[in-house]
Amino acid sequence: MSIEARADLIIATPSGLDPGDQFRIVFLTNDVTQATNSAIGYYNTFVNNNAISQAGGGGNNVVYGSTVLTWTAIASTYEVSAISNIGSFGVPVYTASGTLITPSDTATGLWSGTLLAPINQFLTSPFFFDTGVWTGTLDDGTAAGSFTLGSDSEFGSIPGFSNKTNAEWVSTGAVPSSFTNNMYGISQVLTAVPEPSTYCMALVGIACGGFSMWRRRKRA
Repeated sequence: MSIEARADLIIATPSGLDPGDQFRIVFLTNDVTQATNSAIGYYNTFVNNNAISQAGGGGNNVVYGSTVLTWTAIASTYEVSAISNIGSFGVPVYTASGTLITPSDTATGLWSGTLLAPINQFLTSPFFFDTGVWTGTLDDGTAAGSFTLGSDSEFGSIPGFSNKTNAEWVSTGAVPSSFTNNMYGISQVLTAVPEPSTYCMALVGIACGGFSMWRRRKRA
């Protein structure tokens, strides 16, 4: 009987977050797709499958603490806008390497037309990649009318650019939907937990404190 080896991709807690703080992770796919499908589920599945691929494929997952991350495409079809697809929870958004992209996933942050840093990193490393990204979305998170993903417009669909921090990160001029581009994926809301080293040090501190009390009681 063979035993399958697994090595999940582990996400560390972004710097500056305390246990209990909430956040999300965003990434750039390292695979490409066309924008000819009009179903939002196609794009959600695409970013999920790419995250698994970046984690090593097979039974591997992207994991934070004890939570397996699931992914949603930052994308709009004619029936579903990106802001509705990913949800707005008022939490900061980071890359897997810990870069702060925006302090909030709401209209005042992610959908304000300005990011703190570009979403140009894969999950596996802080590799800066400059590419077109299918979104079909305007900078306020709403669907781009006849230029959404899967549109039958003769002008095609709207992409963004992964190296931009202005509105062009998500919305530029339309190009043919048959072109292939990368996509953005964003996780569910996560709750920060103590890093293992911090947790272990806390346990050591508790143990030492308990031993010290035991010694004092014994001497008494």
